[in-house]
Amino acid sequence: VTLRVTSRLPKFRNAIRSSLLKWPGGRVPYQIHFLYSSEARSNILAAMREIEF
Repeated sequence: VTLRVTSRLPKFRNAIRSSLLKWPGGRVPYQIHFLYSSEARSNILAAMREIEF
């Protein structure tokens, strides 16, 4: 299958430049709600580890 790209990407970017608006140390704070079971918490954390950069 061959696809032909005919549209062009916009010339602008969507990025945050100000260091005041970025998460400290590049880490996103989070909290898993206490109503999740321990199994659900384990699944969530395993999925988060899988997608970490």
